[in-house]
Amino acid sequence: MALSLLTLRVGQGASPINHQISLPAGMSWCDDGMINGLFTQVNTFRFQNGVAALSMNTLGMKDAAIRATQFASYMTTNPPSSPGFNPHQGYDTTAASLGYKIVSENLAYMTIDPAYVVYAAWQDPLHIAASRWSSMNTPAGRRLT
Repeated sequence: MALSLLTLRVGQGASPINHQISLPAGMSWCDDGMINGLFTQVNTFRFQNGVAALSMNTLGMKDAAIRATQFASYMTTNPPSSPGFNPHQGYDTTAASLGYKIVSENLAYMTIDPAYVVYAAWQDPLHIAASRWSSMNTPAGRRLT
């Protein structure tokens, strides 16, 4: 199982996730606990670095749900070793079509362990900087300008 945008969108705490879109045939949402776990790990990391906690918003959640389906479809036909591999394709135009302002996105798809995602996979300078942005007030991994 992969942790992707499908798993990056949550309500705070252990709130049930209200999915705003229907998934295509053959897809299913991951367990809310996995999503809530990632959200908690991101906010813990932010706290440890003196940055305010994230909060959720409805538009960000919708953008994330749409991106999750796009990402999952992309991954079925484009393995990571394929030429030109870029699972971020379309993140900006999807957000713009909803009126959702973002700068970038973080993806986590190689593990289902939220702590590993935050404290190992996202420890390069790009992800660390993105995780500390003070203007970030959206679902885990999404950035507002």
